[in-house]
Amino acid sequence: MIAFVARILVYGSAVEERERGQRALLVAQSVAAMPTVQEALLRPDGHTLLQPVVERIRVVNQVDYIVVLNMDRVRYTHPLSSRIGTRLEAADAGPAFAEHTYLSKEKGVLGTAVRAFVPVIDRDGRQIGVVLVGVLLPTWGAMLAAVWRELAVTAGAALLLGAAGSWLLAWHIKRQIYNLEPYQIAQLFEERMAVFNAIHEGIVAIDAQERITIINEAAKRLLGITGNPVGQPIRAVIPDTRLPEILHSGKPVFGQEIRVRGAHIVSTRVPIRSGGRVVGAVGVFQDRTDVHRLAEELTGVKALVDALRAQNHEHLNKLHTLAGLIQLGQTREALSFITQTTQEQEALSRFVLKRIGDPAVAGVLLGKVSRGRERGIRVVLDEASCLETLPDGVSSYDLVVVLGNLLENAMDALETVSQKTKRSMCALTKRRMRCPSPWPTTARASPQRSCRACLSGGSRQRETRTGGLACPLFGRLWKTPAARLPSTRLSGKEPCFTSPFRCGNRAHDREKGVGRTMEVIRTLLVEDDPLVCDVNRQMVERVPGFRVVGMARDGFEALRLAKAVRPHLVLLDIYMPGQDGLTLLKTWRKEEADIDVIAVTAAQDAPTVETLFRYGAVDYLVKPFRFERLKAALERYRQFRQLATGKTVEQDDWDHLRGGIEAEATLPKGLHAWTLQQVEDLLAASATPLTADEVAAGLGLSRVTARRYLDYLNRLGRVRLEMEYGTVGRPAHRYRWVGGSPA
Repeated sequence: MIAFVARILVYGSAVEERERGQRALLVAQSVAAMPTVQEALLRPDGHTLLQPVVERIRVVNQVDYIVVLNMDRVRYTHPLSSRIGTRLEAADAGPAFAEHTYLSKEKGVLGTAVRAFVPVIDRDGRQIGVVLVGVLLPTWGAMLAAVWRELAVTAGAALLLGAAGSWLLAWHIKRQIYNLEPYQIAQLFEERMAVFNAIHEGIVAIDAQERITIINEAAKRLLGITGNPVGQPIRAVIPDTRLPEILHSGKPVFGQEIRVRGAHIVSTRVPIRSGGRVVGAVGVFQDRTDVHRLAEELTGVKALVDALRAQNHEHLNKLHTLAGLIQLGQTREALSFITQTTQEQEALSRFVLKRIGDPAVAGVLLGKVSRGRERGIRVVLDEASCLETLPDGVSSYDLVVVLGNLLENAMDALETVSQKTKRSMCALTKRRMRCPSPWPTTARASPQRSCRACLSGGSRQRETRTGGLACPLFGRLWKTPAARLPSTRLSGKEPCFTSPFRCGNRAHDREKGVGRTMEVIRTLLVEDDPLVCDVNRQMVERVPGFRVVGMARDGFEALRLAKAVRPHLVLLDIYMPGQDGLTLLKTWRKEEADIDVIAVTAAQDAPTVETLFRYGAVDYLVKPFRFERLKAALERYRQFRQLATGKTVEQDDWDHLRGGIEAEATLPKGLHAWTLQQVEDLLAASATPLTADEVAAGLGLSRVTARRYLDYLNRLGRVRLEMEYGTVGRPAHRYRWVGGSPA
């Protein structure tokens, strides 16, 4: 209101100044044009003539003063008679004596006045004087007093309208916020945040630009997020939540199992709509890693129980047969029966234990073989079968359930077959799983169409002879990243399918001489120095098969991060702020965490080293260390995992690993045991001596590197150097293997 009044006064002052200035200028021009004024200025006593005339003009035109000056600036007229005949000493009067007409504003004793200066020109065009007319400007108080009634009416009307508008706005806002007061809104917000963070499930919401708008503490803990990611793109923070898919499809997804940063997550994702369009998406995430682990353990126990029950039944039948043969006096046949049964069982057990690395899968296969014998069906495992590592996104539990159901369905189907010999073939190769098809086929539905209908949820038949549980289970696994649609074909009257899984057996691949898929070892770095941690990360990721999944600054952060990313290996520093490495290692061992540790530290005191190895550290690297030393430690750890993940460990395999460790430690600088083994294998396999160029080409090495390994073997006496002389030039150096079978 004050600003409004001030604006009015400022505007009124400007208008008043302009109007009074124009009036003063007109009066000054009128006086300057009067012949009486011109004549009086030419006379020494002209003031006696001008003063009465000019004073009347001043009163009539309501100006404050009119001053007539000659060219010497002497006053001829003035409202105060005492100033007549005196000089005008005004700074703003100079241009007027140079024939200029203008307005000026001057502050005097009576107040601020606007003054008009007009030159007096005689008939000959000469300037003979100046007419000065001044009008005092009104003060702020005077202007306010002149318009106070209008201002009072305007202010009153504005106050009434403002009050009415405020009441209407408050009423509308209260309706929008359900008649809540501000303190109630604050209390609701605090309660909402408390409930939101108390929810055990992780909740993440994004907007239409894929930026995170809401995330609770459970989601941060579950997904391994530190800090506040609100406002950041979700693809940069959590790339595998699949929330952005909901923005594009606009369709909700309920209870879908996904893998986020290595953890089994059950996700429900729904779009957020406003005005009929999708403006965001919200996801609810539940950790099912522990449930999956428990399910895998229970599945393994169930498979073991089924296998023991079937084997017990089969064993009793064999004992009955053996007892009958002995009682009939057919001892030769009894001995032959014992020998044949023992050999078959040993061959089957040896085959499964060697080729199938997962204990649960091996157990279900042995159980189904025994189950088939119990039901008069021969379950045959293809000789090319092998399975050591599971594909990404497929757990042991999933594969056991699907495989068990497929074989059980096949045996159920064979019970309806009238032929005497019944056989069910199962193959687990390094590229695919192949079993009898669980999908029903009819005259109207081809095997491929039945397969697609079953996987997409169109077939819900449950009973054993139509696919059983394998259909929905396989349909879920089909949607994993490692999957593609199974191919179904008919062999005679027996439908079969090929699974989408790609598996591999490293030992079997080495025997066959084919390439193999390297297991990715998830590695966690625990180091308080960010620069050292980044250097270690770069060195680890230079070693094939290792991927850094997280970096922690102290033991507390590492403990939380390990539960989220579930690493295989931890590169652990000892001296750190907060919780040190030794305490962290003891905590993991107390919790029986499935984590291996390589100590990477500057600690060299014997008690620390002894404690580290007592609590299961697989290696110990003292800072600073060379990249070759770290690479050797990581490669030895990978070999150790290959042995440890197998069903059995042969003495030769363990001796080879230990020998490789000792050889690595005793080799000259720059030579590596693995490359040396490759050179020895190449020389031993060649019937003719080889040159350094041929060895380099065969192994993908440089000629200089190959020559260094050959010279080292020559010094050990494991190769013999032979000189081959040609017609011209220097003789060629050829190396013949003489050291027997390579180690």
